[in-house]
Amino acid sequence: MANQSHDDWTFVWPYQLIRITIEPFTPAFGAAAPPGTVATATRKGFDLFRTYCLRCHSVNLVGGELAPELNVPRNITEYWSPDHLRAFILDPATYRARSKMPDFKDTLSEADLDAVLAYLREMADHKVCGAETACE
Repeated sequence: MANQSHDDWTFVWPYQLIRITIEPFTPAFGAAAPPGTVATATRKGFDLFRTYCLRCHSVNLVGGELAPELNVPRNITEYWSPDHLRAFILDPATYRARSKMPDFKDTLSEADLDAVLAYLREMADHKVCGAETACE
């Protein structure tokens, strides 16, 4: 498996793996999970974000540390337009030289992008800055 392509999202390479634990959903995703009563698109967006983004990005300080936090102190949808976010997600190299983020043009459909953006917009109203404390 040493030559595994980054296109195979079912294979997650556990860099710096220390331990593996089995946890209930809420403790595992905590503040990154949308509230229980959200639209179907938002829930789908979270599922997609969990699959493709959470290993590098974080939401409410839950997730990866390789790429920027996307919700606190300001949610990315508060300062990037939906059109630019879509374009960036599809082809990051057109926005940032030497971007480590892979492109998703062959991975995410327009409906998938809509769902991911719905999730990110929803989380703007549910910011947590740490230790389950809401942002000021």
